[in-house]
Amino acid sequence: MKVRNLLLLLLGSIFFLGLGYKYFEWSTLNKLSSYQSNFDVKEFDTNLQQQKAGKEVTDLMDSDSEKESKLTEDEQLNQFDKIIGKSNLYTDLSKDYLNLLKENLNYYMKLEKSSKFLLGKRGSFAKDLIKNQISYYQKEIENAEEGVAGNELFVNIYKILKDFNILLTYDVKGTANQKNYSANFSDVAILEKYTREDFKFTDEDNIKTFFTYGYEVLNKYKNYFSSYYEMTKDFVSGDEESASYKYATFQKDSIELNIDFDKITDEGAEKQINRSKAIIGITLNKISNIKRFKNDNLGYFPFLKKIESWKEDLVLCQLYSYKASLFQNITKKTIKFSNIDELFNELSQVSPKSDELDKVFNREVLTIKGLEEKEKYITFECKDEATGIVYPFDVTKED
Repeated sequence: MKVRNLLLLLLGSIFFLGLGYKYFEWSTLNKLSSYQSNFDVKEFDTNLQQQKAGKEVTDLMDSDSEKESKLTEDEQLNQFDKIIGKSNLYTDLSKDYLNLLKENLNYYMKLEKSSKFLLGKRGSFAKDLIKNQISYYQKEIENAEEGVAGNELFVNIYKILKDFNILLTYDVKGTANQKNYSANFSDVAILEKYTREDFKFTDEDNIKTFFTYGYEVLNKYKNYFSSYYEMTKDFVSGDEESASYKYATFQKDSIELNIDFDKITDEGAEKQINRSKAIIGITLNKISNIKRFKNDNLGYFPFLKKIESWKEDLVLCQLYSYKASLFQNITKKTIKFSNIDELFNELSQVSPKSDELDKVFNREVLTIKGLEEKEKYITFECKDEATGIVYPFDVTKED
């Protein structure tokens, strides 16, 4: 009797352990599905806020270049302030995106620990997807960190250009009548900060890490402004001998101010392209795994809610816009197509390829706008089938 009771107890324990394991398996996979669908949507939202702010900066710059010759001195300075203000907003949103990525990575890293106890097909799927997502976030965080540094570099350069504009206006007045150097010296008081030993540009250390030439350019302008201010300060105070001595330093700094702005723009481009390719490959692998999970019906558990809220077609839709941008970065030309088939054909020229996923992609999710030549952007409108919300991802056309 005791043996029989022990066997029943053992069988009951195994049964309940099995139920417990199945619930743990379902819970982990359900959490993974929730992370993937919710995190991606949050990242899309933040990305679109960035996109909007970036377009506002571009529009301001285009407007500035069109009417620059017609602007008064005060209007030019006001335009610089507007661009700097909008750029700061864009940078803040870039930092929000970076923080969101880091936060989401932490969730996956915690889930990785519990997923180690999963077995079988579902266990392999969970471990592969979590590993995939961790790799994705590590790469995307690198991208975002470089993006923040690049944005700060851009803001610093625009602050420099504003100060340079002030210097030129002051110098033109002084050249016309040397008395104006003394009378208007307060106009260039803004340059005094560059003479201080403790002066640093905003986010200077990160800029130095990601953009060596950009950092070099900032320092060239710093030296130029510093030597100009020191020389002019001595001149207006009547110490012409000292001003004449400092003129040699200013002349040297002027000669070194031969800036290659194309080099600033292109710096780090190759690393960016390689990182983008890696991100595309990781994302394609994630989508393929989710498709297999659904095809194998691994989301079905008796008496529990089916796991199916993955949003893989929404992710793939956004990936097409990302890949179109990569295509243009590599080819240096605007991607040309008139329908989705032609889009897929063009994108297949750039690795990693998505040919197999293209065949099973739900095309009703994607609407493409802006193909007319007059438009500045190609817009990939990606629809979330679960909510009906449309996410418009823009790709700027190459000039």
